[in-house]
Amino acid sequence: HEIRTDLDRAIASRPEGLRDLCVRLHGSTMAEIAREMGIPRTTLYDRLNKLRDAFSEAGLEDYL
Repeated sequence: HEIRTDLDRAIASRPEGLRDLCVRLHGSTMAEIAREMGIPRTTLYDRLNKLRDAFSEAGLEDYL
């Protein structure tokens, strides 16, 4: 339960676009998400790196 709380906190502290990316990653590939959002995959990978950085800062790098 503690990890879920930490993950929720890390995700909630991100801007809306990054929170949306987290939700989309549960059921879609990066290519599908990029197509749905109308953005290049490179931009999407940049956003994913921001999420990874946020998780690392929160001490959650084991869950990346």
